[in-house]
Amino acid sequence: MKHLEIKNTAKKYIARMPEPQKAAVIQAIEGLKAEPPEGDIVPLEGQKNRQEKWRLRVGGHRVLFKIQGDTVFVTHVVPRGQAYTKKTIGGKK
Repeated sequence: MKHLEIKNTAKKYIARMPEPQKAAVIQAIEGLKAEPPEGDIVPLEGQKNRQEKWRLRVGGHRVLFKIQGDTVFVTHVVPRGQAYTKKTIGGKK
């Protein structure tokens, strides 16, 4: 089982979500602790720094995270349309 760290950006977004979506996102994030992580997960493509970043699809939202050792870092929870911007996934702004 992996350790889970959720960045403040993601926590703030989750706190503002309507309850049904919030519950689904929290349940999906908890699934990231499993070995292997559970859910609709794919690696992000086209990363300039080639650090392994992943996305988890939860309905119309995306959970962006990276795995380092035994820790899963959830960096962003955003609507699908905002998930793949340079600001969200990194790179030049």
